[in-house]
Amino acid sequence: MHEIAHWQTYEGLSKESPYYKFQSAHEVIAEGIAYVVCDYFGLDTEQYAVPYIALWDKVNTKSDVIPTLDLCLKYISIESGKLIKDLEETFGE
Repeated sequence: MHEIAHWQTYEGLSKESPYYKFQSAHEVIAEGIAYVVCDYFGLDTEQYAVPYIALWDKVNTKSDVIPTLDLCLKYISIESGKLIKDLEETFGE
């Protein structure tokens, strides 16, 4: 699911997006989407997902360290909803 989320978000990100240039944002978004989607379908990935997100939960800029998760939550919510809808349409509810 994580790799599907990478593919989905890479397709939707413009080069001007604040998420585009930081690998930490890509990883937090992908794992956040994977966690939400798996949880929706009853798969418990918390033991792996939470430490993985915590590992990547920072963006180093020239002036500061920005918490990546805070920046990405809205995007995770939107994109996980799209992926859930796509999966339900493809495989049935």
